[in-house]
Amino acid sequence: IRIWELVPPSQVAYTALEEVEGLQNGRGEESMPGSTPAPEHNDNSDIVNLLSYPSEGHQLVGALPFNDTLVVFSDTSGVPLEGDSFDDFGFSEFITLSVGLANKQAIVKSRHGLFFISDGHKVFQAPLSAPVVELSSGIRGDIKDLDSSLPMWLAVFDFADRSWLSVTYTDTGSTKRHRLLDLETRQWFKFTDFAPTPVIEYKPVAGKKVLLGATASTIYVLDDPQTAYTASSGNVPVSKFKQVLLDLGDPSRFKVWKQFLIHTDATPTVVYWFDPFDPDSPGSSEALTMVAKTNLAQLLEGSFQAGGSAYGKRCLIEVTLPSVAAAKKVQGMEVYAEA
Repeated sequence: IRIWELVPPSQVAYTALEEVEGLQNGRGEESMPGSTPAPEHNDNSDIVNLLSYPSEGHQLVGALPFNDTLVVFSDTSGVPLEGDSFDDFGFSEFITLSVGLANKQAIVKSRHGLFFISDGHKVFQAPLSAPVVELSSGIRGDIKDLDSSLPMWLAVFDFADRSWLSVTYTDTGSTKRHRLLDLETRQWFKFTDFAPTPVIEYKPVAGKKVLLGATASTIYVLDDPQTAYTASSGNVPVSKFKQVLLDLGDPSRFKVWKQFLIHTDATPTVVYWFDPFDPDSPGSSEALTMVAKTNLAQLLEGSFQAGGSAYGKRCLIEVTLPSVAAAKKVQGMEVYAEA
């Protein structure tokens, strides 16, 4: 068992249980080689458990254990620290992540790899076996204004049919922001009109997980896929889903938007915007008339062209499920467009 500590500006120190106890030259109960306070000056150690970051001159920001390594980040790069004991600890000579970390809280690990917010205000995925992948191209307009001097939280909700990355931060205007990325479809979305800080995965009972969010005075259950909690009121509240601007991989090209399909056992209200200046305050919306497809009552279809022109570079869609006695679900959504 070791405790690792970043030593500004560019070194990493670690405790040394095996070395202290094996050589009897330090305080074993503290696992720290070196001198103890007076009057015990007889246990000085000649072992210095200090490693220098390979890219000197950069400020170390944070570190996280991952896949039997300790990934250490500066403001410009990230390097795994490898080894099994004092004799072979060292920074990798073969793997270097080419982007730095925004702050020490802006990183989380999962089975998908590491996720982190860079010093350049972008969200990246780092599997450590391939180059880092930017995930935030669809929300660059939002995340560019994050205030990296304030806390930010990343969490992965990977349970049942959910596989989401949650990103919570505060922008330079002191407004809290919350965005979610579906790790399977690679689409960003958000809980409309709600920006909790922070958001975490929590297991209230064995075998069930929920996604919790908090404001200054209240903790909210944001997602409960297997009903770990019982609703306190008679009806499930109104639920809203709004994906972050949909550009189909090309935000610069105009598209003809065709159809929107949703698979749900609810009766949703669907509205949309083309190229809103501010996605958080998009202004007046257009409504989609949703009609059940033949012989498929739960598969609803709406045409963007029913009201006339359907041209735009990016589309913002909001789905609202009404307040009902029994919870309803959205099983999937599809959007069709032509470039």
